[in-house]
Amino acid sequence: MIGEIEKLGVELNERQRKALQYAFRDGFITNKVYKELNKVSHETAIQELTQLVEKGLLTASGKGRETKYLPKI
Repeated sequence: MIGEIEKLGVELNERQRKALQYAFRDGFITNKVYKELNKVSHETAIQELTQLVEKGLLTASGKGRETKYLPKI
């Protein structure tokens, strides 16, 4: 699935690839999971999850700590 997305010209870094794989497998990902999975700061997790939303790959549901990012595809 990730390879097909990248064939469409969507650029992803390795952390975003891991996050998408997690979201496809588990149905969603949270900021907390993104931070733990990729060992990044809160700010980096928010920035990169927001990029995935802007690219149309995830959709955000909820607010604050309860926000879940769901696969859009």
